[in-house]
Amino acid sequence: MSETKPKRLATIAEQPLGQEVLLYNMTGEVVHILNGPAYHIWQHCDGRHTPADIAAALHQIFDIPPDYDLDRDIQETLQTLARQELLQLG
Repeated sequence: MSETKPKRLATIAEQPLGQEVLLYNMTGEVVHILNGPAYHIWQHCDGRHTPADIAAALHQIFDIPPDYDLDRDIQETLQTLARQELLQLG
């Protein structure tokens, strides 16, 4: 797993929306909605946590089977958030 430390962009505002969270990119005026697991990943994108750190945190929060490829899901989510200009990888 990558040793990058993803970081949320400062131009993103958050708003709880029931079981989901709305993210608003103020520069592009674009709205995104994250489900619970994606939001937990997002919360750890503070420039201090690696994807391995995020995986460890998710294992504490959710009942994840040991054979489930959580690393792949985290990488895909991080790549998607980066493509949507919500965070920077690195």
